[in-house]
Amino acid sequence: MAWISRVSLRGLSLKSAARIVLGLAVSGLFLWLTVRQVDVAQVRVALAQAQLGFLIPAIATYFVSVAIRAWRWSLILRPVRVVSWRQLYPAVVIGHMGNMLLTARLGDVLRATVLGRRLGRTGGASAGLGSVAAEGVLDGLGIVGIMVITTQFLPRPPWLSAGLPLVTLVFVAALIALVSMLALRGWLVGWLQRWIGRFAWTSRPLGLLEHFLAGLEAVRDPRLFGGAAVITLLGWISSAFEFYWVFRAFDLPLGVGASLFTVSAVGLSLIIPSAPAYVGTFEFAGVAVLTTLGIPAAEAFSAILLVHMVEVIPVTLVGLALAWRETTVPLGGGAVPMGKGAAHGRERSGLEAAP
Repeated sequence: MAWISRVSLRGLSLKSAARIVLGLAVSGLFLWLTVRQVDVAQVRVALAQAQLGFLIPAIATYFVSVAIRAWRWSLILRPVRVVSWRQLYPAVVIGHMGNMLLTARLGDVLRATVLGRRLGRTGGASAGLGSVAAEGVLDGLGIVGIMVITTQFLPRPPWLSAGLPLVTLVFVAALIALVSMLALRGWLVGWLQRWIGRFAWTSRPLGLLEHFLAGLEAVRDPRLFGGAAVITLLGWISSAFEFYWVFRAFDLPLGVGASLFTVSAVGLSLIIPSAPAYVGTFEFAGVAVLTTLGIPAAEAFSAILLVHMVEVIPVTLVGLALAWRETTVPLGGGAVPMGKGAAHGRERSGLEAAP
C-alpha cells in the first residue's frame, strides 16, 4: 500500500506537524473534561450489562450510512464523470478508515486519491477533493438543520446554544464562497494565469485548480445540489439509527429524535482539530448531549464509548482490507465507460473523460 504511504507523507510538513500536535492536545483536553465527571467503576458495570446483540444492527446501519454517502458522492461527481455508488463505496470506506488512523482528516485526501486511481486520469484526485469540499458544506448545513429542528423539542446544552448561530454562519459563508468561486471560475483562472502563468512550474497547479473547481460544479446545479441535500439528510438519519441501537443496548430511554440530536452534536464536534478517530471531541459532545437529556454521566459515557467503537473498529478493518485490495487493481481499472451524463459533465467541466 505504498500509495497510501505517499498520501500520508505528503501531509508531513512543519505546518502539518503543528496541526497534529494541536489535535492531540485538543483531544487530550476534551477527553479529560469528559472523563473527570465519570465514575470508572460505574462505566465498567454499565459496559458489562450492555446487551451486545444490539451492536449487530448498529454496525449494519453504520455501513448503510456509508453507502448513502457513496450515493451522494456519485451525484456530486456527475458533472465530472458518471460513477456508480458501488464503485465509489470502497473509496468512501477507505477514506473513513484513513480518518480513523491519520490526523488532519487525511482520510479525505486518501479517498480522493482512490477516486483518481479509479478514474485513471490526471486531475481525478483534485476533482475528488473539490467534491469532498462540497460534501463538507452539505454535511454542515444538514447538521445545523437537524439541530434546529430537534432542539425545538429537546433541551439544548449551553455550549450548543452559544455556538450554533456561529456555526450556521460559517457553513452558509462556506457555501457562498464555493458558489462565488464557481461563478468567477473563468476570471479566477485567467487572473492567476496572467500573474503566475509565465512560470513553467505553475502549469500543473493551475490545471489541478481547474479540476478542483470542476469537482464543485454540482453546487450550482439546483437539481444535483438539491438531490445531494436530501441524500445528506438520509445519511444523518441512518447514522442516528446507529446511535439508537447502541442506546437500546444500554436500555436508555431515548428515541429516534434524541438519537438525531446526539448524532448531529457529535457530527458538529468533528470539525474541531483532534487526534485520529476524533478521540475526545466525539466523547465530549456525545456525553454533553446525553447528560442534558437526563442520562447519568457513567451510562452516557459508556454508550458513547461503544458508539465510537462501532464507528472505528469495523470500518478500520474493512478499510484496510479494501486498501490492500486496491493495490491489486490497475490504475484506471474502475473507470466507468463514458455515457450521456458523463459527456454532459465533460462539456460543463472542461475535463476530458478517460477512455
